[in-house]
Amino acid sequence: MAVSLRPRALGLMLGAIPAIASAHPGDHGSNWLQAVMHLLSEPDHLAAGALALAFAFWGIRALLRRRGAQRSSSAR
Repeated sequence: MAVSLRPRALGLMLGAIPAIASAHPGDHGSNWLQAVMHLLSEPDHLAAGALALAFAFWGIRALLRRRGAQRSSSAR
């Protein structure tokens, strides 16, 4: 029986995220504008946002390709 390692590896990576996350100094403030400026001025937040956008792009692209392949195979 073949077992796919992708779900297991993904689970291990997601489980390790809280262990490697670290807080940084800085006033987060209670004002929404201060919070937005904090998110846009910290390199770690920018990197996380870029990574999230990259994964979202990759996921949407994969879904659209799968949908296109299903439509083309059902049209035959």
